[in-house]
Amino acid sequence: MKYLRWVIGFMLAAGGVLGILGSAPMVLRFVQQREGLRTFEAIVGVGLFVWSIAAGIALWRAAPRGYRWAKVLFALQILTFSVTRFAYEFSTFFSFRLMMGATTHHIGGNIGSSSNIYWSPQPVGWMFGINIVAVVALLSLLKAPLSSTMMRQPRGSKVGL
Repeated sequence: MKYLRWVIGFMLAAGGVLGILGSAPMVLRFVQQREGLRTFEAIVGVGLFVWSIAAGIALWRAAPRGYRWAKVLFALQILTFSVTRFAYEFSTFFSFRLMMGATTHHIGGNIGSSSNIYWSPQPVGWMFGINIVAVVALLSLLKAPLSSTMMRQPRGSKVGL
């Protein structure tokens, strides 16, 4: 499980870094163009990527919060969808999606990170997809045994008193 934890932690941390590198210029562009809603949407994406870095490092170190955060972050990466004017997609480092609806590709994969959370000025139709990589990562984390190394006591705490 240690190596799987490292791989999943790397996917979160490296994906977070890639996501920030891709999203930060968008935030600056939207701020310059004074697009308040688009700026907010891009900042939410940056926040998710920062959280991914923290969760990946915590998971790498086998901290219990790393497992909790990683589960939440991979759960957020499972679905991708668009309904009328709203679209949502979030992934860190690698994704492999099966999709149906208004999409040009029914099977797709990406290396890199993506945060597409936005309200479109025009209807985009409907689309629904599942990120198989996120499903596998989440199931792996849910099956992970809580070993004694993950249940470390905080520094300075007394055990057995």
